[in-house]
Parts: sequence; structure tokens; C-alpha cells
Amino acid sequence: MKWDAAVAYLNLELEVALGLVGSPALSIAALPVTKWNAETIEQIMRERINNISKMITRGSFRTDVPPTSTSEPTRSPSSTTSTDSSGDDKLPPGTWLATYQAMSRDEHYNSTITYTDDGAFTFSVGRDFQISGTGRGHISLDIVTKDGRTEARADYSFTVSGVAFMGKITDLRFTRPTEIMKGTSTINDRHEPMPYSTSIPGPMVPKVLNQSLMLKSGESLTEQKNLTQDDGVRTTETRMLTIK
Repeated sequence: MKWDAAVAYLNLELEVALGLVGSPALSIAALPVTKWNAETIEQIMRERINNISKMITRGSFRTDVPPTSTSEPTRSPSSTTSTDSSGDDKLPPGTWLATYQAMSRDEHYNSTITYTDDGAFTFSVGRDFQISGTGRGHISLDIVTKDGRTEARADYSFTVSGVAFMGKITDLRFTRPTEIMKGTSTINDRHEPMPYSTSIPGPMVPKVLNQSLMLKSGESLTEQKNLTQDDGVRTTETRMLTIK
């Protein structure tokens, strides 16, 4: 393109120079040549630009590591509850992806109650440092006693809010899901499977409050609790939140 422009410029200079010579006959004789040069060069440049445009790849932009601005506008969460971030979903610039995994177990002298919870959500950070996003998760409940067993499952959705300032998340809150876990229970007089349902306590993610989590890919926050109460109940909790 540079050489094409240079030739076009030289052709124009030639045309101007011929006019300055003061020889009308020479200018008239050279006019078809300079005109042909100009038309040919223009055609070559158009063809070259057309060929260059065909070499440009067009497609969706993807980023797993957000740009320097502390936000990535919201990507809609996957319709599945998988926490695998290696899928084909595209993250628009400005959108952060996070996943969480949690387990809570209460062990009584004659029963064990276990919750497991995992999910993913996407969020963006506004100019006012406010976080907003949405996500989906999956939770399960298992109650085992000497009299039987209760099992319930549910997929759920939620919204996210909070504050991110100077590259750190200092507050992160999740709405309580309205879905109901459903399953079966044999903890009854007849020890036969019966319909069972209960409200969802999740998402069971670490409380990012009075703490801070770097707004950076690969950063994570983990909470663990092991407690034995006076009545002999042992509580074990593990909750992890990871920025993808």
C-alpha cells in the first residue's frame, strides 16, 4: 500500500510538472498516460484493499482473564450447573466468572446431615464499584439415621451484589434462592419412600465480608470450620470461592 501510494504521488507530480513546463503540446500528449496511470493505480489499490480485508479474521471475542479495567460486563450463566470453565461459552470483555464449592456436615449421635453445593456465576463491576451478576447452582441434602434416609436435590438460580474497590472484592452477597429441594425420605413410620421437600439454604459460598478477595484470575477464598458442641454435635464446613 505504501508503494502504491508513492507511485500515485509520483504520477501526480509528473502531471503537475508537465503543466509547469509551459508546453501545451507536451501536456496534451502526456495526459492519456498520466490519466491511465492514475486509473490503474487506483484499481490496483482497491484490489489490494479487498484482498487485505479477506485476510482479516472476524469472530467472537473471548477472554478468561479480564482486561485492566476491574470489570467484565455480564456474561449470561450457563444453563447447566457445571463449574467447568473450559466450555465454549464466550465471556464478553468486562465479565468475571467465579465458581464455588461447599460442604456442610452435622454429625449427631444417631444421624448425619450433609449438604453439598456447587455452582458458577458471572458479574461485572460498575464505575461506582458496585458488583452485579447472576448465577446458577446445584445443591443436595442427605440425612442418614438408624431409621432410614432422606435425599433431596435441586438446581437453583440467584443474583449477586457487592463492592469491589482498588482491585479487591470487599463485599459479596447472594440472594436466597426461592426454589425447593425435592426428593424422597424413608425416615417415617412405615420406612417406605415418601415425597420430601425443603427450602434451599444456599448458595453456601464464603462470606466475603470484612475480608478481601483479589479481583484476579486464579484467586480464591476458603473457609473451614470444625466444631464440636456441648451436646456432642460435630459440625464440619468447607467453602471455596474461586475467581476464574
